[in-house]
Amino acid sequence: MTWWHRRGAVLALVGVWLVAGAVVRSDEAMPIEDLRMPLDHFESGRVRSQLRARTALVPQQGKAPITAEGVVVDFYTETGATNATVRAASCTYLRAEQKASSDGAVEMTHASAHITGKGFTWDKATEKIKILADVRVVLDLRSADAQKERVLERE
Repeated sequence: MTWWHRRGAVLALVGVWLVAGAVVRSDEAMPIEDLRMPLDHFESGRVRSQLRARTALVPQQGKAPITAEGVVVDFYTETGATNATVRAASCTYLRAEQKASSDGAVEMTHASAHITGKGFTWDKATEKIKILADVRVVLDLRSADAQKERVLERE
């Protein structure tokens, strides 16, 4: 092997070493655009809730929190229809605890309600969303779902 070939082989090894070093570094977060990540599933396998974000920083360690901007969390029925949507400017998702939170403005829409406020927490274990401050609720009692609920309450 000539000197020129050995130089190429050494450069190739150095390149592989640099790439491997970059991949192994698990303390860095990987920026992702247009993130879509299921958060929960029904027993049938259908998605129950999904996190979408315009941009997100996803740490390579599986249990480290994800920080996201331009956040939308969709909640679905078992048939796949959207049941509710939560929107926030930013959000932190704790993967290990399966909880999400935000300090900023939040908006939640449902078939018969529109809720806004500041800050929220969501816990998969309890299946509860809590809006923390400045809560405003607008009910649409004319929607089809609200009509069904009122009929069921009377029976």
